[in-house]
Amino acid sequence: MRLALVITCGCVSLTNCDKQPDNNADKKHSSSSAVSLSRSSSIAREEVRDSTRSVEERFAEVEQLEGPEREQALASIAWDSMETDEPSAQRAFSAMSPGSREKTLLIQHFAARLFEKQPEEAVSWALALEHPMEKSAAIAAIAVAMAETDPQSAAALLSEHAEPGHALDVAAVSVIQRWAAKSAPDAATWVTRFPESAVRQAGLGTVATSWLASDASAAFQWLDAMPASAMRQQAARAMQGVILTQQSAVRDAWLQHASPSLRSELDAQTEAAMKDVGNNIPPL
Repeated sequence: MRLALVITCGCVSLTNCDKQPDNNADKKHSSSSAVSLSRSSSIAREEVRDSTRSVEERFAEVEQLEGPEREQALASIAWDSMETDEPSAQRAFSAMSPGSREKTLLIQHFAARLFEKQPEEAVSWALALEHPMEKSAAIAAIAVAMAETDPQSAAALLSEHAEPGHALDVAAVSVIQRWAAKSAPDAATWVTRFPESAVRQAGLGTVATSWLASDASAAFQWLDAMPASAMRQQAARAMQGVILTQQSAVRDAWLQHASPSLRSELDAQTEAAMKDVGNNIPPL
């Protein structure tokens, strides 16, 4: 048996041939595999437990939590219930602390979904919210959805009920985009009522993009009829920004409809307009 072992090993040293199998290594591997399997089983059991618990059980557990853990648990219930159990979703996010980013996202999502099914009820629900930021977030989400078919009403909803802030700014730009595509003159009238701000400048650019592409002559007439003011300068800057981003043939075709004095006015806004459009200017 010993001789056979040496011959079988060939060039392998005798010491190596005599080395016994490391049973401890097998035991360690088995132990590691068992721990891994145990952890996987534990996770699987926890997932099954979460999926089988009723909403009421989850709400009961929330009552035992405080602070961030409670907020996270309520948000989890709200998101999990949003598609299948809207009353529970509403109950969950309503119980969250006011003003949090997660709650605001939930309210916006809920408002948009409710508007798709029951538009009037969605508006009434949003207007009844007590926290100003949450109310604005809901109104903004509804206005964006409403603008797909009725941008004028969406604009009125924002003007009457939304509080100044990020939600209003984002929704306003979305409404302007949709309204300008349907009626650039009406969208332009609404934008000119905005206070001087980055949103107004962005809105003017959005209107100019749609209007110049559809009726450059009417767009230039609107600008030319505007009294000298900061608003006129912003409108000229927005138009020049749109013009600069076009190929030379399109630029020339549009500018044929502008008077020499108006062209000079647009040219005076080139430096400011280039800051707005950045690297989106094609070569001449």
